[in-house]
Amino acid sequence: MFTSPGSIALQFGPLAIRWYGILIATGVLLGTTLAHREAIRRGQDP
Repeated sequence: MFTSPGSIALQFGPLAIRWYGILIATGVLLGTTLAHREAIRRGQDP
């Protein structure tokens, strides 16, 4: 078995950044980047 890294990835005082937030932000950024590249490839105005 493996141990869980915990739900909080980073903490700056009262601000806690959780793992699922990092994963969601990464997915949005990756999706936007891929959509932008595909629009350029198809000759559309991104």
